[in-house]
Amino acid sequence: MVWDIGAIGPSLNFCLDIESVIEINYRYTDNGGVFLKDGRASLEAALARPLASFDGIEFYPSPIEKAAVLLHGVANSHAFRDGNKRTGWLCCVTYLAQHSLFLIESADNYADDFVVDVVVGKIRHEEAVDWLLFRIDD
Repeated sequence: MVWDIGAIGPSLNFCLDIESVIEINYRYTDNGGVFLKDGRASLEAALARPLASFDGIEFYPSPIEKAAVLLHGVANSHAFRDGNKRTGWLCCVTYLAQHSLFLIESADNYADDFVVDVVVGKIRHEEAVDWLLFRIDD
């Protein structure tokens, strides 16, 4: 499956443009683009998290680490009425694609279980990074 990522790109404070993420949610869910109370602030925090650093040292230095924390943050933000996990997955895939990293086709077959496991904490950040790394198309 090929996702149309359009011109989604980073902004100064977020790893993906917030309006583009809203558009992703709108396109790929039934009740898309509808925020819950405090949803926009939650989404902004999730989009800023991959860029976190201290004293000039990034917490998530590689694109794959950033994509994994982006998936976790967006999916767990509960910013939208519907499709938070799906939106998190699409943000992850989009971010990777922006860095010329593409997942093998079969990754989509396992994405549902993977995303749920990330959201419920069954898969930690390091394991999510490994899962993505193993499925990068060479």
